[in-house]
Amino acid sequence: MARGGLSYSGIGFRAATFLAGTGIKTLVTANGKDLVKNIPVVVTSAGDTVDLGNDGDVPFGFIDVYEDDGYCTVQFRGFREDVPTVATDITPGRLCLVDGNGVVKESTSGIGVNQKMTKAVTAAVTTAGEITVTIKAAGSLALEDGKPVEVDITTEDNDTTKVATAIKNALLEDDDVVAFFTVTSSGANVILEARAAADNDDTMDIDFDDTGETGVTMDTTTDVEGVADRKIGLPIFVDSDNANDKATVFLG
Repeated sequence: MARGGLSYSGIGFRAATFLAGTGIKTLVTANGKDLVKNIPVVVTSAGDTVDLGNDGDVPFGFIDVYEDDGYCTVQFRGFREDVPTVATDITPGRLCLVDGNGVVKESTSGIGVNQKMTKAVTAAVTTAGEITVTIKAAGSLALEDGKPVEVDITTEDNDTTKVATAIKNALLEDDDVVAFFTVTSSGANVILEARAAADNDDTMDIDFDDTGETGVTMDTTTDVEGVADRKIGLPIFVDSDNANDKATVFLG
């Protein structure tokens, strides 16, 4: 699908032959073999067979040619134009998913989102003193073993929102923390979001210790969300023709 003088046709094209599954053959019977060109497919458990897949599956590739003997050539790498989409706007940069009926839709999020971790303050100060918040992230040499940050708590920090703000402000003063995370707070929550895409980090954590016996408490667990993996190699929308329910998809 050439738009604005640009065409991605044939760039990086690689394909292989597979046996067509029942869902594909049903579409061919109903609509003819030419109309299954460009539709998304997944590899089934049979290994040598491709089919329409289930709603939300990631496509393996797109049919290039359907043969009369029930086999089809599937493009599994490169750019693919004129891919049929659901009848809604498609956003370039989103992950491409199948709907199980021979068209594609977009994921609910972008190619990937930076990981974010949140920890809630559950009790405010009773006695002025010092707490220690330790930030851990494998992607930073300074944080991979845990970086303790001391936070002075005063009697003015007399509700959980004020304690969260005090923690946020202390973290913002630590060069190692702010080099890797953006630091914010919302109500009683302290929120750290990675600044850059990276592999998923299962060690990411906010640890807490009331070193000054202030009475402050935080949740025992850290809520880590987001998928840092940018899904390199998976199909990504790069262009869309929403008027005709078509899109250009890149297969990495």
